[in-house]
Amino acid sequence: LAFGLFSGLSTLLEEVMHPAGYSSEDAGIVGGSLILGGTFSSGLVALLLDRTRRFRETYRACLTLGLLAVGVLAWAMHQGGVRKPLLALIGITTGACVLPIMPISLEMGAEYTYPTPEAMSTSILVLFGQVFSVGVIWWMDEARGSPVCLEGFTLELDRAVPCLFPGCEICLEETPEGDAVLEPFQGPESHPGLNSPETRAVLEPFRDAKWSLVILVVLLAVATLLSFVKKGRYLRLEAERAGESG
Repeated sequence: LAFGLFSGLSTLLEEVMHPAGYSSEDAGIVGGSLILGGTFSSGLVALLLDRTRRFRETYRACLTLGLLAVGVLAWAMHQGGVRKPLLALIGITTGACVLPIMPISLEMGAEYTYPTPEAMSTSILVLFGQVFSVGVIWWMDEARGSPVCLEGFTLELDRAVPCLFPGCEICLEETPEGDAVLEPFQGPESHPGLNSPETRAVLEPFRDAKWSLVILVVLLAVATLLSFVKKGRYLRLEAERAGESG
């Protein structure tokens, strides 16, 4: 479940951040920070588990802290206007809490399903995680609102071939009456498929991602609650200890 949620977030990161005014660079900063924080913390968690074997407690701690971190990240992505250093810090914290969940889940799967071969339990968990991630990505994408434009732009059908943006819709700058030529908006170039003598700025339509973020947080909250309900035996660890004592 947690693996699917992380896959959904990383896949739709730019689409979720775009409506709040963030750029592709901002999305890249958050995505890189997630991986950076997760890579570092996963190594520390691996050392901790090798010494303590407290898989369940560590799993619950990561999910609980991850829920809080994802909540803050969702707020920042929806609110907009958060500066890059703070975005990076939030991304590192979220990655540090969420990314270790995957290796912990694989270890717990091997413990609970012993004597089933570890490769088989790992493959099944990864397979179902991938399947669930497809569903999460589809649900989060469908939960986004209808395409809308910023003030001063009109949503129109893209007549260019191929389309400039996915969905073949564009936000075209409105032309005041009496103005024959408009300077392009800073950044975007005039669209070559408009067949118009006017130079008009074109922007990509955005879709409100509030409900996508709500879905992400709610599903992670469900995964956190389930971690406190579900209990299993460390069958592999018990077998190892029995072999040592025998």
